[in-house]
This record gives sequence, C-alpha cells and structure tokens, in this order.
Amino acid sequence: MIEQKLDNIKNGQANLYVTGSMAMFRQFGFWHDTKKAYQFVPCLQRGFVIVTHADVLLGDDPLYAWVVYRPTSLTLSWLSEKSVYFYELDSSRAMELFKEHGDWFRIVGRQRDTTL
Repeated sequence: MIEQKLDNIKNGQANLYVTGSMAMFRQFGFWHDTKKAYQFVPCLQRGFVIVTHADVLLGDDPLYAWVVYRPTSLTLSWLSEKSVYFYELDSSRAMELFKEHGDWFRIVGRQRDTTL
C-alpha cells in the first residue's frame, strides 16, 4: 500500500476524482488523530484517482494522479482543517486523460498486466 499526504493543498481545498472501479474505505485513528485518511482499493483490474486544487479544472493541472492496479491500494491523507471534495470520475474520461497526459499518473505497487 502506498500512502500520499496531501500537504500541499492551497487555500485548504482540493477536489478528489475517483472512478467507480475503486472501493473507498475511511481509515480510523485515535481521537487525537488530526488527519483524515481514505484507502482506495480497485475492485476491478484497475482504478483511477486524481487530485486537483479546488479552483483547477480536471484536465488542466492535477496535483497528483494515479492508476492503481490490483492487488495494490492507495491511501490518501490530509489534515482535518483541509477540505477535500469527492467526485465520481467516469472510467472512459479517466482513460482519455491518461492517454493525453500519461506522465500525470503514478502506477502504484506491483503490476501484473498493466496494458491499457
């Protein structure tokens, strides 16, 4: 599992786009834990996760973008005072973005068949 801290969110807000092929789980900590963390696990062969600043359009300039292959997962965390807004991303749109800007995406963990 890879963990990415979203420490560089400007103005305290970000958009998080996730394809429906990704299962999402809230990670719970102790009462004094000051960060929010979510784990993303592909329920199909792969899933996409993209993070942008709140004032940036999806295709323009993402902070981070991943294609996550089974059996790996991705954990994102951020401080509780930061606001992250979740949006569902259509798989075909994610593939378009990947083909246009493949360097945005980090392939997480071991890969079996990563042919797109």
